[in-house]
Formats: sequence, structure tokens, C-alpha cells
Amino acid sequence: MRQIVQQQQAKAGARPRHEPYRHQQTPAGDWDTWLLLGGRGSGKTEGGVNYVIEHLREFGVRARVGIGAPTIADARDTCAEGETGMITMFGNEIDKYNRTMGEARHSFGGYVKFMGSEEPARWNGPQWTLLWADELGLWNIESWHQAQFGLRLGERPRAVITTTAKAERPRNLKEIKRLVAEAQ
Repeated sequence: MRQIVQQQQAKAGARPRHEPYRHQQTPAGDWDTWLLLGGRGSGKTEGGVNYVIEHLREFGVRARVGIGAPTIADARDTCAEGETGMITMFGNEIDKYNRTMGEARHSFGGYVKFMGSEEPARWNGPQWTLLWADELGLWNIESWHQAQFGLRLGERPRAVITTTAKAERPRNLKEIKRLVAEAQ
């Protein structure tokens, strides 16, 4: 499968990829939340994108992925269209991308919604098989709490968090420390 995907990427002119670093590889075993905590330039976004694509390939039409960031502009500019964003790296696997609506359809049929954390009520209602929270340290923390309620589709819904430990929002730092403590 990997060879076929790499051949498709080469044909479509997608960004050349390298093998993921160890910290960007999906954890083995049974897990609910994967926290990629690192500094700027450590490959957190690329790790998140790689797992989202892996999830979309595996679950096909059953995949419903919520991708959130501090603002809708961050979700679009980093997670979708950034240097290591989903559209930039895997555009050849995306059949439809509506920049205005923040929606995408993977070639295997999965649905992706890009959202910001500015308005927590917007996270009330959507349901996901996978939730990716980019830069949780800068989120409106109420949006994170609402987003988790939507993580209820499929046999094994999962969350991926890619973030730096930002001191600007102490309440979020507390949440990140709690997640780290749970993982140990």
C-alpha cells in the first residue's frame, strides 16, 4: 500500500515525503489519545497529518475527522494548506476541498472538517471517529471540552493532540500537564 501511495504522490506532484521520525509514528497498542508535545519545528503537524491520512485510508467512508486549531484561520493555514498541511502533502488523495466551508473529502470517501476554537458552541453537535487538536495550548479550552463530546463514532474513536506547552494560557497548560500525567 505504501509503495502505491508513494507512486500516486509522485504522479500527482505532491510534496516529497520522508519516512516519519520515531516521534511522528503512530503509537502501538490500545490508546485513546496521542499527545505530540514538542517545540517549534519538531514535526508535530506532520505527525498529525500523517495519522489523519492513515485513518482516512483505513476507515474510508466511515471516517469523520474533526481538525481543530486555535482559530479557523490556523486550521486552514496550518493543518490544511501549511507546509506540512493535509492538502499540501496529500492533495492527490483529496477529491474535494472547500476552503470557505473548511471541508474536505478523501478519495476513499472519508469526511474532514476544519474548525477553530473561537466559539465553543460550534463544537457542540458534530461527531467524529478522529479528532485532531493542533496547538491545544492556545485553544479556547471550552472548545476542547465540547469537541471531546463529539468523539463517539466507530468502535475506537481517537484524539491526536499536537502542541507546544504554551504559557500564555495557564488553564490550558494545566490540561496539557494532566494529559501528560495520564500517559505515564
